[in-house]
Amino acid sequence: MKKTIEDTMEVIGFNTVKPINKTTRLLLVDDDLLIEIVIRKMLKEENILIDFASSAIEALLMVSQNIYDIILMDIVMPQFTGTDAMLKIRKHADASATKIIAHTFSENENSNNKYIKLGFNGLLLKPVKQSLLIENIRSFLK
Repeated sequence: MKKTIEDTMEVIGFNTVKPINKTTRLLLVDDDLLIEIVIRKMLKEENILIDFASSAIEALLMVSQNIYDIILMDIVMPQFTGTDAMLKIRKHADASATKIIAHTFSENENSNNKYIKLGFNGLLLKPVKQSLLIENIRSFLK
């Protein structure tokens, strides 16, 4: 029996093998440049390509031009809020699979539920610990 290339590819599981070391694309949205420096330093050893937007408007432009696995979105920003930006991003067809994490200072103990109800995938409180940031990113990529 003659084997085809397709048969061989199926036997070795060619179409089911996940890429090794897939680079994660993360968009960090924050109007505080110090946050950018800290987050980049925290994620330096991870296989993450980080883009930075200093406003919600800049973030919307970047989302229209790139595909991100995760967006870490500051909530309180000038012009319009991170919640407004998240809602606009959710309307963008290519961004429907993107995980958007609210990143803000603590408001109260029910904040996580509040942000999830609004449409975020989760909440990280500032200042975020490195281990918690990495753990959350990994859990959202599963």
